[in-house]
Amino acid sequence: MRKVMKGKNVIIGYYMKPKISIIIPALNEEQFLPKLLQNLADQSEKNFEVIVVDAHSEDQTCKKAESFHDTLNVRIIQADRRHLAYQRNVGAKEAKGEYLLFLDSDMQVEKDFISKLIASIESSKYLMFLPRHMPHDGTPPDEVLYRVLSSFVEMSHLGQKPFAYGPGAVIHRQFFHALGGYDEEVFVYEDHEIVQRAKKRGVSAKLLPRTKIYFSFRRFKKEGRITVLSKYLVATMHLLAKGKVDKEIFTYEMGGSAKYLMEQPLYLDLTQEVKKYFDKLKKLLEE
Repeated sequence: MRKVMKGKNVIIGYYMKPKISIIIPALNEEQFLPKLLQNLADQSEKNFEVIVVDAHSEDQTCKKAESFHDTLNVRIIQADRRHLAYQRNVGAKEAKGEYLLFLDSDMQVEKDFISKLIASIESSKYLMFLPRHMPHDGTPPDEVLYRVLSSFVEMSHLGQKPFAYGPGAVIHRQFFHALGGYDEEVFVYEDHEIVQRAKKRGVSAKLLPRTKIYFSFRRFKKEGRITVLSKYLVATMHLLAKGKVDKEIFTYEMGGSAKYLMEQPLYLDLTQEVKKYFDKLKKLLEE
């Protein structure tokens, strides 16, 4: 086994098989990633490893992650492609844990998050778990909005087209590889796609509405809430009609230095986009 860490936690990485491997894709996330890593270092339950899959960031992302070597069982891997699903799959191949937890760099968790997660795993033995999402920097109306969206997600699991709360899925490692990992041809909504693919295989996800992951509302603030929600609606219709969003149907950049953080958003003609996919959706629902 090659040495991939520094500091006192090397012993953990060599001799203990972690219960959970936390995989974090990163691209120019020097501002947000350290906050998440500090959250993980502060966990009451330590039976996990962290794998940061960096896509050759141009900022101090890797240096910031390396500063946690003495307080966190963390590895940093370089991916040769800047693509969320690809980076997640790269991390999954390196993971040693029984379960894989996929977090985004701008997320945050409470100190008992891992302990709650392991308790759920031990008590129910599901192959897939979905913690609930809430914005950590939104307004009270934003929190209400996400409670409504969460209700939609929970209702969707009564049917054959279940949705995820968002990024943050917890998947048994062997089952993840049996599924073939995340679909690297997907443009957006790879989280929903893999949940629906699992459902086709007869595996339902266990919803964890009381175990929360907090995410950044930065995209909503920069692009505008209506613009982002419009894009999500279009993507949802495309997913229902085709099974996955396999082409770039709107502008949606990734990473901490994405242009959406610095430039004015492009106008999205929601009416035109909705009409484009309405017939496909109608046909799907009538089958």
